[in-house]
Amino acid sequence: MPDIEDFIRPHPIDIPSMPPAQRKRVLWGLVAVAAILFIGGMAVAFAQRHHTICTDKQPPIAQKMLDIGQMVYQCQNGELVTVGG
Repeated sequence: MPDIEDFIRPHPIDIPSMPPAQRKRVLWGLVAVAAILFIGGMAVAFAQRHHTICTDKQPPIAQKMLDIGQMVYQCQNGELVTVGG
């Protein structure tokens, strides 16, 4: 029966470290992606700022969670609106 020592490598694989210039490029790339996603989210929120839940353009007076991710809103005109799910 093979012993555990038969599966252990005598020398670990040597992974060369990343040069500082490349590391800096990767970090700036991650910062750029995060900034683009943040600005994109702000643009979507700005574009949807006039979208209201109720048809009478008034804020809802009550809300109730039905299921995971599903909300029911009661509007000021008595309308019930289900969002999500």
